[in-house]
Amino acid sequence: MGPPAFLIALGTFILAVYWVFAIVEVLTIPSWQFENAGSNKLLWIGIVFFLEIIGALLWLFVKRSDVLDAQDWSDQDPPADWYMDQEAGTLRWWDGMDWTDRYKTWSGGRPRATG
Repeated sequence: MGPPAFLIALGTFILAVYWVFAIVEVLTIPSWQFENAGSNKLLWIGIVFFLEIIGALLWLFVKRSDVLDAQDWSDQDPPADWYMDQEAGTLRWWDGMDWTDRYKTWSGGRPRATG
């Protein structure tokens, strides 16, 4: 076996090992991470399994970092930002811990009740 054949065999072996790694990785990541990344776990299991090396490379370059970076906000307060205050009918500032007295109006104060 000459050097080119050896390199092809080595490359094929490395890609096959990565394919198995990608299948195991997709199977072990919790479903909520896929959902929070705007994706579907079953879809990626199918892509990686049926498209083999191409699916594993798609996983690596298209979606892997998004899914691994997804955070679970279910047990935490939402981050500081403007959120709709249904009672006031306008946006209100959430500081990450509690509601403030800042509203998204021209004056920044609480809007007057109408009607």
